[in-house]
Amino acid sequence: MAELRFDPINRHTVVIAPERSKRPKDEFREKTAFSKKCPFCPGNEDQTPPENFSNGDNVNNWTIRSFPNKYPAFSQLDENGISGIQDIIVESDKHDINMGDFPLSHLKELFQVYKKRLESIKKNKTIKFILIFKNHGVMAGATLEHTHTQIVGLSFVPRQVEKTMQKLKKHFDEEKQCFYCRLAEQSTVIFENSSFVLISPREARFSYETWIVPKKHQMHYEEITDAQLADLSELISKQINTLNSMLDNPAFNIVLNNGLYNQDNNRFFHWNIQIIPRIYYQAGFELGTGTFINQVEPENAVLELKQNAL
Repeated sequence: MAELRFDPINRHTVVIAPERSKRPKDEFREKTAFSKKCPFCPGNEDQTPPENFSNGDNVNNWTIRSFPNKYPAFSQLDENGISGIQDIIVESDKHDINMGDFPLSHLKELFQVYKKRLESIKKNKTIKFILIFKNHGVMAGATLEHTHTQIVGLSFVPRQVEKTMQKLKKHFDEEKQCFYCRLAEQSTVIFENSSFVLISPREARFSYETWIVPKKHQMHYEEITDAQLADLSELISKQINTLNSMLDNPAFNIVLNNGLYNQDNNRFFHWNIQIIPRIYYQAGFELGTGTFINQVEPENAVLELKQNAL
């Protein structure tokens, strides 16, 4: 039987409907066109804008590099208009590697690059909001196969983010505790280490959706320490590999939610990372109502993830 759940912070409604997973499904084959020359592969650096970061000692010798998005949704910064900065971080010089196959040392270096790029982008005082996200696979919105991350820095705060911040502040004022700190303390933990917990919210929108929350209250990802970077690499590697084993290498999104800039929200905001497998498409009902249908009860997802942990 379906159950209705409501997220008090993000204000979304979720229908927990395990029965829908039993629906018959046709087998669709994804059609992916591959160019002869991937613009993200070594040797093709001239196909991208000039890099703003590389961990190599010359143009072709690198394992991680970053550059402005060649096809941005927003123009370069204009203080009088809606504008932004958009970067691509190519996560590896290997074209077909899965994030779960990264050595922990490489994953840690990648997360250090996230920190460096955030620190660089936020120096522009017109930037108010920065989002880091990764789309892996066609169902997750990726248009290029080569593993990569995107960073978007905006001169405005999206309305949904503003609403979430208002709810987080209200929660803090009423409960005298950060919402994410309480979530980390009270949720059933799937995996954890010295620095982080991996949990599945009771109001999870997607099947096997999980959140990584730092145990220490931190507003911005840039506050992360070297020890935390190592712990984050360990936890994400474990979760991606578990999902790959359970769900046969699914498409997924990773979203890093960070604190705002030029605003005092340190008390009530706590940076976090969401890992969302995309095993079902959102369809007409979701688009028409703004309501999510989750076909795997989050409590059962926690048990499955624990049982299948690698």
